[in-house]
Amino acid sequence: PPRSTLFPYTTLFRSKLSDRNQLSGRFFHSNDSTNLPFTPFSATVPGWGTTFTASNYMFTLSDLHTFSSNLTNLARFGFMRFTGLQTQANPVNASDIGMATPDGFPTLPGIQLTGLFTIGSFGEPFYFQNTNTYVWQDTISLTRGRHSLRVGGEFKRHQLVLNVPFTTAGFLLIQSFPDFLLGQSAAQNGSSQSNIFQSTGSAGLFRKDERYFDAAGFVQDDFHATRRLTINAGLRYEFFGPPSEIHGFLSSFDPATAVSQAPVTGTFSGFTLPGNYK
Repeated sequence: PPRSTLFPYTTLFRSKLSDRNQLSGRFFHSNDSTNLPFTPFSATVPGWGTTFTASNYMFTLSDLHTFSSNLTNLARFGFMRFTGLQTQANPVNASDIGMATPDGFPTLPGIQLTGLFTIGSFGEPFYFQNTNTYVWQDTISLTRGRHSLRVGGEFKRHQLVLNVPFTTAGFLLIQSFPDFLLGQSAAQNGSSQSNIFQSTGSAGLFRKDERYFDAAGFVQDDFHATRRLTINAGLRYEFFGPPSEIHGFLSSFDPATAVSQAPVTGTFSGFTLPGNYK
């Protein structure tokens, strides 16, 4: 079975700055390490296990200001951070069995034998993600008569670092055990098809440093119609901003600007690039 260890801890403080101000904070941290005997979409035989480590941090700071007995303001600032790294064991290097690989990728590529087994890596030497989120919130609360009114807003800034070098180690699909043993090209086996049914590989700049921002506002009224009936009415609007990438590595496709019939020589029509593309 998989082995997992989790080490969380939380700290909390409160401080009364004055008769009208109260400051409070909270900090939470957890470190999780998991070892799995297998890797999803990878080897179905022992030896290619997975190690996953994840760290979570959360910090919040709140200031409660009392203007009067029926009017208060709560301001909050928060920071959340997640870091996760997944790596796979590679007990057999490609050079151990006489296989040549690109520089910097000595691991055995993923090899799937249809209906029998899969050996080698899942195509990614590692999977890394880091997310930082900054949150600003403010809420004004007013109580008057039968009404408990709250008005507030929120702004979030997200920083996402994602590095997933997909199939850089390569992946081979073979349809039968004899094909697996032969492994010849079409010219070598004297037929029109290679014994390797499909091969996949990729290269490039896989890391993305994306940025997002979200904004929201709300108004809510708790109306105490009677001693036994309270009506909660409110409205909230949220805006989720589009992603951007600090190095200009996010392209897109706009079908409205693309030509309807592409020439045989190919075309870049419809593809759009950000202003910071190099």
